[in-house]
Amino acid sequence: MPRKTKSTPRKRKALPKQYAAPKGSTRERLMRRAARLYKAGKIQKAAELREKMEKKERAKSKTKKKK
Repeated sequence: MPRKTKSTPRKRKALPKQYAAPKGSTRERLMRRAARLYKAGKIQKAAELREKMEKKERAKSKTKKKK
């Protein structure tokens, strides 16, 4: 069995600016989780996650427009 060594933490690839997800935010984590699900072939689960997340964002933007 090979010996474990300390590895340097991997730098996360930045999300596209269109998603407006600040670094380290819940939204960023959910975006990354959805991407992993899509990649694993769990399309339905990823779509449900994205829809739930986007619904919250749409509600936020509606309240901002009203003010």
